[in-house]
Amino acid sequence: AAFIIAAILYSVIKKQEREAGQIKKVEVVEFALKEQNASGLTGKATLVEAAENTEVTVTVTNLFPGSNRPAHIHRGSCEALGEVLYPLSNAKGGLSETVINTSIFDILKQIPLVINVHESEENAGTYVACGNFPQ
Repeated sequence: AAFIIAAILYSVIKKQEREAGQIKKVEVVEFALKEQNASGLTGKATLVEAAENTEVTVTVTNLFPGSNRPAHIHRGSCEALGEVLYPLSNAKGGLSETVINTSIFDILKQIPLVINVHESEENAGTYVACGNFPQ
């Protein structure tokens, strides 16, 4: 009888471990992108933990269809932009989706950081939307 109880208990514990192993807290960081240089463009940035990678989605509102705007994660702030740390895919039609081969925790350790959207490849010095990572 003790063997049967132990086997049942072992089975229940293993089942709970499997179930618990499937439940995982996922880190998500979201923040707003604000207009720059009277562009009329705003948006939102979302970073989601994906194993050892980070999925970055940038949504820019008020873009014309077919618009293609470069986007990057820079060091610094919107007021004092630093060098590009992580290039992102261009915001085509208002959407940029990029997987960065770095964990979200390693990215967040580098704050202060900013996501910046540029007017175009040709006019990369003009910024149209920017958002500081929350601290």
